[in-house]
Amino acid sequence: MTVLENKAKIHIPLAVLALDSGGSKCEALLVAADGTVLRFARVSEPGQSGRSPATVERATCSVLKDIIVDNLIKPMDIDPENTGPLALAGETYGIVVTTGTGARVTGTTRDGRRLVLDGFGPVLGDEGSGYQIGLAAMRAAARAERHPRHATTLQSRILEICCDSSTNKKDDPIKKVQELVGFSLKVHDRSVIAGMARIVDEEARRGDVIALEILKNSAQNLSETVRDLSDRLAIASDDYPLLAIGSVAVKSDIYWDEFSRRVLSFAPRFRMIRLKYPPAAGVALVALSRMDGVDIQAVRQRLFSSIEEVMKK
Repeated sequence: MTVLENKAKIHIPLAVLALDSGGSKCEALLVAADGTVLRFARVSEPGQSGRSPATVERATCSVLKDIIVDNLIKPMDIDPENTGPLALAGETYGIVVTTGTGARVTGTTRDGRRLVLDGFGPVLGDEGSGYQIGLAAMRAAARAERHPRHATTLQSRILEICCDSSTNKKDDPIKKVQELVGFSLKVHDRSVIAGMARIVDEEARRGDVIALEILKNSAQNLSETVRDLSDRLAIASDDYPLLAIGSVAVKSDIYWDEFSRRVLSFAPRFRMIRLKYPPAAGVALVALSRMDGVDIQAVRQRLFSSIEEVMKK
């Protein structure tokens, strides 16, 4: 079976529709029974949660466009933030670190014990998340006006996002900061502020000291959650895979290097792995493994050999 193009109606006897909805995006994957990835969609709307019905519907419609599936399997009982990543790595136990809009750490031990820490949202938790990084960037942008020692290239970029571009305040940074205060007091979906994490990473890579400090502090916060989990499960001295998903840890080398360094300081045998493929692919693998007569190793190989071509589109 070949990867699908958006042409005429296509008939598929059986396929798996795997979804992964997060704070900022919804990813959908359509996988044939033999493991071939047919389509992939990532839908992200500024200011709208990836879990909203509208975002999920858009992602679903995108991968099913012009396709007729006789038997469409929609696995709803497979956790894309834990079971999916473990399946992708070919593991049945390990630590899964989710670092997207929010943050969560899940540990599954060899003897079947399971513990989930954080995922408490931006007020009570989400330590090391994109939201935490974005909020720190906004605070840095406001603080930069107080004194030259707080200067940061984040200021102009954050103010550009948060301030009304129709007003001419280019030569009046104080008024822009006042507008930033107003922005901070309004109700926004978490994805708006979490989206600023990308800017922090860009400025850190350009050498901005404050942006670099924000990333490293956030990575340290997440490592502390991992430390709490490893201590409570008594696995810090053991050999366990640590699997990272979510755009913050997966896309920011600065964040990942600092996070890895700190984790390995208290759990030196942990295997630090950034997953290359979306968790939805793991959900599809688990769903296909439940079918009778399936050669799951052949399915895995076919899925990995076809997914990169689809994700490039």
